[in-house]
Amino acid sequence: GSAAAGPSAGGTGCGINLRPRVGLRDAIAKPVTDLASIAERVPPRNRLLASTLIELAQVLEQFAEQGFAPLRQEWVSRHAHQGRLVTLSSGEGKSVAGRAAGVAEDGALLLQTARGLERCLSGELSLRADSR
Repeated sequence: GSAAAGPSAGGTGCGINLRPRVGLRDAIAKPVTDLASIAERVPPRNRLLASTLIELAQVLEQFAEQGFAPLRQEWVSRHAHQGRLVTLSSGEGKSVAGRAAGVAEDGALLLQTARGLERCLSGELSLRADSR
């Protein structure tokens, strides 16, 4: 939606694989990793959860006070789809194809399309890597 539609809310989610069960990698159609494969020592789940929640609380507090702008550069540096061809689909059945061009200081996703640079603000967008 647009700003004229009124206030909106967002949600965030995160999944962290610690030690996947045997066969999990084969069951997932996309590349996947886990902490046991990349770390010398895997922390206990509860300690990892507590550390993650503390960090998340600090970032959300910063976001509430200062908005997205201070977090923008870090986000762009880790954006997996940066510069790739993508298709954005809305919950209304509409889709737009283009190249992921980063994110604006207000958090709008920037998409370079045939019509030019488009700002995507809707919380109902789904980002999928284009197979081309």
